[in-house]
Amino acid sequence: MEGWVDERVGMRAEELDELNDTVVSVCLAIVKLCRFSYAVLYSTTILLLHWFAILAELGLLARIMPRDVSTRWNSTYDMLIFVLEY
Repeated sequence: MEGWVDERVGMRAEELDELNDTVVSVCLAIVKLCRFSYAVLYSTTILLLHWFAILAELGLLARIMPRDVSTRWNSTYDMLIFVLEY
């Protein structure tokens, strides 16, 4: 892959461990958000109604959280932007 630089090559073992710990925690947070958005979207009887009630209580526009779809480009980014706004 021409033009790509692997920054990990020059790192010490301690720096690699710290980077891996940071990446793992971010990945776990994204997985939890994906599971939450899926659960809210496909639970029309309980969670979806509760989700809309919470949004109304907070004075936010009633919207469904975008899901992360592996075949849809940029869907993870859209989900994270939604999470930061709400």
